[in-house]
Amino acid sequence: MALEGVRFFSERQYGSFSRSFRLPPDAEGDKVDAQIKDGVLTITIPKTKPKKSDTTKVEIRKG
Repeated sequence: MALEGVRFFSERQYGSFSRSFRLPPDAEGDKVDAQIKDGVLTITIPKTKPKKSDTTKVEIRKG
């Protein structure tokens, strides 16, 4: 089973521990989710959908 775009990171620490990081510009910061199961912390950061570019049709007439 291939997991495209999934990243794994492992650290072993004892006692208290904290880590901070910056979210990418296309992240929806208010929808970040974190779950811990069996000692594994999984953080899900949804991306915003790309904006559709505004296109305008221009009629080309013969001169």
